[in-house]
Amino acid sequence: MNSKKFSVILVSLLFLAYFSACDSSSYEMEDVDIPKDTSRITRYNEIKQEVEKPKPEIKEEAQKLEPTVGSNAPQVKYTVQIGAYEVESNAQDMLNKARSYFSSDAYFDLDDNMYKVRIGKVSSTNEALLLLDKIKSAGFYDAFITKVDK
Repeated sequence: MNSKKFSVILVSLLFLAYFSACDSSSYEMEDVDIPKDTSRITRYNEIKQEVEKPKPEIKEEAQKLEPTVGSNAPQVKYTVQIGAYEVESNAQDMLNKARSYFSSDAYFDLDDNMYKVRIGKVSSTNEALLLLDKIKSAGFYDAFITKVDK
């Protein structure tokens, strides 16, 4: 029993000694002149401009989606897909959620044994990109543009 008391007292004293030695009130603060290094500020502005540049992959994606021009070219339309489900009731739930934001523009198709929930049909990639942006800002972050031939 005495060894336990001794251990507790020893640990308490060590704890007290350690934390009382770290008293910040005994330290003095002094003013120090910090040299003005403008190279860091310049580098920060360069990095900021680099980050704010428009993303070229969006333009590349739009170019890939552009329909071919010609007399035999099918009428290609674009839509934004927000989900694909094996179970129709799950697709219907997502459809109802989408319609609360986009009214009658939301629909689903059965394609490759999957119920694909989509929003809108537009004829150009620019319109599709605008629609995609609108849909993502509504909270459908996994949305993407796809072609439809219907």
